[in-house]
Amino acid sequence: MVYPPVPGLDPSAHYQVRIRSTDKGAKWQSAFAWQTECKKEEAYFDTLEGWTHAYVNFETSGPVEIEISRINGQPIRSAAVHPERKASDCSVKDGKALVRLDKPCLVAVDIDGQMDGQDTGKGYKGPPLHTISLLVRNKPGVLVRVSLVFSRRGYNMESLVVSPALSVEGTDATPGEFSRMTITCSGDRDALEQIIKQLEKLIDVVHAIDHTGQPVIESEVALVKLRAGIGDRTEILQIAESFKATVSDFGVDSVILRCAAGTAKLDVFIKLLMPFGVIELVRSGKILMARGAQAT
Repeated sequence: MVYPPVPGLDPSAHYQVRIRSTDKGAKWQSAFAWQTECKKEEAYFDTLEGWTHAYVNFETSGPVEIEISRINGQPIRSAAVHPERKASDCSVKDGKALVRLDKPCLVAVDIDGQMDGQDTGKGYKGPPLHTISLLVRNKPGVLVRVSLVFSRRGYNMESLVVSPALSVEGTDATPGEFSRMTITCSGDRDALEQIIKQLEKLIDVVHAIDHTGQPVIESEVALVKLRAGIGDRTEILQIAESFKATVSDFGVDSVILRCAAGTAKLDVFIKLLMPFGVIELVRSGKILMARGAQAT
């Protein structure tokens, strides 16, 4: 059972929703989707101000299919249900999102990666991410000692990049004497301050700097191998061009794209490619350099 428009509620300006039973021969029914906008005084996080959400309520005693499409006719490229376990299927076909629910429940459907990956509805993205740069002497065991400092504090390393580096002065180092570690990690900021102090006490660490919130140049490289039939190649290449990605390999039914960008931009790039069928994905991890004369 779907509900008709409710007086006082604004219909969604972006999405239209249809629902039908999974029984053979069941017909689609248009559902009323109403829209709300997050105001500043109501926002738990400033990043949500101005966001709109479309809501649909309906009653059912059995499995149903839900079809979501854009009012302006633009195709939907990807869709994901949160919490994922509550939906038996979520896919995109002919530019429309299709969700199957086997029993009554409350879910959120993320269209084209616009939401975060948490079932909170309040913009919470988990523990904050921090980026730390370490200049270390290239000695055996230094990586293990650095990792132990993080694990003892319960910090999770999201990525770790190690590369050759110059000394602090930049000229007096022999080749291979120093290395640069760029670590992206998540956890509490108070614990991070203790981690930085402990890292600087390690004998082979020259310095450790938390670059969170500082003006930096950052980049990451991703290699994405996709299924690419004749009918999908034009659209895939259009997405690649928009993100300044290059084609590293072309096969009969596959393509490998290489994209260098910031982490957030790469996340969006990969989400847009997901509907085409990602076979393999390799990401380098973040590297960065402080702007101006500030040390990295």
